[in-house]
Amino acid sequence: DVALAEMRRVLIGTESSFIWGLETVMARAEVLQRYSHYLGKPDAIADDLARYRVVKPTDVLKVAARTMQRDKRVEVISIPAPAALPAGGGK
Repeated sequence: DVALAEMRRVLIGTESSFIWGLETVMARAEVLQRYSHYLGKPDAIADDLARYRVVKPTDVLKVAARTMQRDKRVEVISIPAPAALPAGGGK
């Protein structure tokens, strides 16, 4: 199933980024402190990873339907200005 394969790819990317972000001792200390400060639980890293692992494609669709409603959005159309020609007419 494409949706499951895409979810798996995103999960692997999220976990990999998280783990690579813990490469230095300082980074590990900062992450542990952040979890301790905001959640009172320095080992809440495992909770976050577990939370990411149970998300299903239907969960993503539900959130998208709730937050991306057509009548509650703004569309921005940007048209770049034409590129200026270099001095001398581009020759």
